[in-house]
Amino acid sequence: NYVLSPRAIQKSYTSPYTDRVKIIPLGSCEHDLNQIKRYKRDVVHDYYEHFGVMPSGKATLGVMADSDNSHGASKAQIRFIRLESNEIKP
Repeated sequence: NYVLSPRAIQKSYTSPYTDRVKIIPLGSCEHDLNQIKRYKRDVVHDYYEHFGVMPSGKATLGVMADSDNSHGASKAQIRFIRLESNEIKP
C-alpha cells in the first residue's frame, strides 16, 4: 500500500492487520492541499525490497481514501493512473 499522510511517518511498516501487506508512505499531504502531485514508483522493486521475493504474475490495483482512524475527512481527485510493464526476469 502506498499512502499519503498529514503526519510524518517512517519509511515503511507492516500492516497491523496482516503481515502480507506493507505500508509505504509517499510523503506528507498536510501542506499539499489543492496542488497537483505526481508520484512514480517501481512496484516490482518495492515488492522485492519489502518481501524478498519477486511478485507473482498477477496484480490488483486499488485506489482508496480513508480517514476513519483519524476521525477526519479525506477527498482526492485523480485525473489518471498510468501503469507500465516491463518483462519481469527472475
